Amino acid sequence: MAVINEKYNSEEYHYSDGTIEDVLLDIVKKGKSLSEIEEYDYAILYHLSKERENILNWYPFKEDASLLEVGAGCGAITGMLATRVRKVVATDISKKRTLINYYRNENTSNIEYYIGNFNEMQFGEKFDYIILNGVFEYAMSFTKTAHPYKDFLKYVMMFLKENGKILIAIENRLGLKYFSGAPEDHTGMPFLGLNNYEGNEDVRTFSKSEWLELLEEVGIKNYRFYYPYPDYKFPNEIFSDEFYQGYGKDYYNFVDNCISIFNERMIISSLRKENMIGEFSNSFLIEIGTNTQSDFEKILYAKINSQRAAEYQIYTIIKESKGKRKVSKNILRGEAKGHILSMQKNECTFQNKNVTCLKGEKTSEGLMYPYITGRSLNYEFEKDILKKSKKEIVCYLQDIFEKILCDDIGSVEYATEKFCNVFGKVPEKYRELRCICPANVDCILDNIFRKGEKFLFIDNEWIFDFPIPRDFIIWRCINEICVRYDEIRRIFRECELFLAVGLNNEECEIFESWNRYFTLDYIKDNGLEKFAKPKTYISMEEILETGKMVSRMYFDFGDGFHEEQTQVQECMVKEHHFQHIFDILDLGSLKALRWDPVDNKLCKCTVTAVSGGEEVEIIPVNPTLKTEQGEIFLHKDPQYMISDIQKLDNRIILNGTITFLKEEEFVTIVKQIEREKKELEDSLYSAVKERENLYNTLQRIYATKGWRILQKIREIRKIFP
Repeated sequence: MAVINEKYNSEEYHYSDGTIEDVLLDIVKKGKSLSEIEEYDYAILYHLSKERENILNWYPFKEDASLLEVGAGCGAITGMLATRVRKVVATDISKKRTLINYYRNENTSNIEYYIGNFNEMQFGEKFDYIILNGVFEYAMSFTKTAHPYKDFLKYVMMFLKENGKILIAIENRLGLKYFSGAPEDHTGMPFLGLNNYEGNEDVRTFSKSEWLELLEEVGIKNYRFYYPYPDYKFPNEIFSDEFYQGYGKDYYNFVDNCISIFNERMIISSLRKENMIGEFSNSFLIEIGTNTQSDFEKILYAKINSQRAAEYQIYTIIKESKGKRKVSKNILRGEAKGHILSMQKNECTFQNKNVTCLKGEKTSEGLMYPYITGRSLNYEFEKDILKKSKKEIVCYLQDIFEKILCDDIGSVEYATEKFCNVFGKVPEKYRELRCICPANVDCILDNIFRKGEKFLFIDNEWIFDFPIPRDFIIWRCINEICVRYDEIRRIFRECELFLAVGLNNEECEIFESWNRYFTLDYIKDNGLEKFAKPKTYISMEEILETGKMVSRMYFDFGDGFHEEQTQVQECMVKEHHFQHIFDILDLGSLKALRWDPVDNKLCKCTVTAVSGGEEVEIIPVNPTLKTEQGEIFLHKDPQYMISDIQKLDNRIILNGTITFLKEEEFVTIVKQIEREKKELEDSLYSAVKERENLYNTLQRIYATKGWRILQKIREIRKIFP
């Protein structure tokens, strides 16, 4: 069993998350996992989530090594570390947090806990590894010297063996998310770190250049920076200076009051081009003591799939030795051995005249692959195709699908027990579709490389030996493109790209339900999504335009509406209310008058028109929806016509309200319209069926009862003609 050493526990130092620690202690004493807790806050998620282990569960620890974890806290990674090395010594300043850690791992025999201030501890030995996971930033609160961070790091190094490693996980003071408005992690105050922790004397983090200065001051020359994404707390990918392809995917937010003032993914794309990812990474993992010789094997990248069901939990590593790169897929949990074996088998079965699979060699930990140096179709799409016209984008994708899915087996009955077990229910009318077998459902652009006239598939994890509809595979590829690129959503309206490649709305809904079942019920890849909290998105464009509205009045003098015959007016908007005043210079020749409230914006608008002291009629021309609160324009060219031209004076005054709609509001309104339309159609269908049933019933009664029922039938026909 694990043991606790209280030799240094003076209880002089106190660090606590408050009463939540009592809740945590009760949870771990009862042996509960996070999935068994119905309601909890961020603190419980932070301390108990298995995803916390992703910061180091991919790291190549030596099995016979000793490890010192400084500030082990409630044990987010202590148990995992104990499975990777021979011995773990875990220290923490808080007795209660140490007890939480202990009860999580009390049956683990290779852990010894020390309670107290690390700066006062001695262990009688040195260690192969020293871990500081979310600890270094607090050094100033328990190291009372003139230079607490430098002195603390020096003290830590005293316990490191000559060829040992120190691994420090910490936030980047200049992390991109903090510029966007995310609260500082330790205080909850936005922009505190960016303002260099002005007025704070308890905690601080550092930028990359500040870290380099600190390492130089301490005399450390061998080090290596990794960039956990989205941060070190809940990472699913680990990048390095040599490899940050794919850096910048969407990620979940778990804290309240988080704002976002710009699109992080768009800015990350620019930072990649400028080779500045490291300077603005949200977090660092710093490896100190790295052998920098050319023959040393370096890990360049790691991707961890720990949120899946145990039998699918693997991780991917890209490593380099003597200038050569290799890729390995390794087992994270013992239950995943079968998954690795099935991957190797599937790689030999999936191919056609245009497609081959990258094949892996079996190793003790999983599969080893050569590193592909070419450019993926995703790179091709992002750098070139995405900049082309709609037609060219669609033609490019259709050409790819025709080539990689050329071996379909025709329309078959695919809704087998195997298929339904993986993807869920199949509607009766769609039980026979054009299919592929065997089928790779992960035909996304990132996984495909051009090799001359052929294509090479990598990451062949989800190949199945039963028929799968060809259009479903295409849908998954298009869906991934739409999720990945904001640009594509600006080029194509919602569902337009799916329709362009031949997928109708009903099919897309079915494919989406299959994909959801595959992800949540089969792979059980629901991870942290259910704990995510929404961000508050603040549009700087809207802030800059607050109080301003630019409208345009079009005058028709007998030759139609022209840009040359317009007046542009700008007015102030206060609490959504506006007033525009337009002069009519040639009233005698005026044939028609059109008012465009705004250009290139989705909006909701109400308006009245007054001329010569009398109200004149103003009619919406092209609203998407009319409501009691106004006309909704879900396009960027809203228009109103002004009738009663003969009533107009030389001036017309427009009063009303306007609300600019964001993209998410647009989607909500469209879905509401579709839902109400379906409800209406269902109601009409039910009414028709009810009428038919009633009429048929009366006919049967008449057939048996005779002429006395005839009058009733005639009366009903008058009601339902």
